[in-house]
Amino acid sequence: MLERDRIGMQELGASIFYRYKLAMLDGTSVPDLGGVFTGMSTEEFKAALMAGGRIPG
Repeated sequence: MLERDRIGMQELGASIFYRYKLAMLDGTSVPDLGGVFTGMSTEEFKAALMAGGRIPG
């Protein structure tokens, strides 16, 4: 958690609500998190959402 290993926290089963709160404290946006958790850049994630939420993979 101190290193902000968001994928590691996910793999350990950390609650999305706590991960979201931590991200907000760090100034990380929801699209930034979406990119992290899907392996995309923030811009790619936003484009996927604008295309109807079809995230490849």
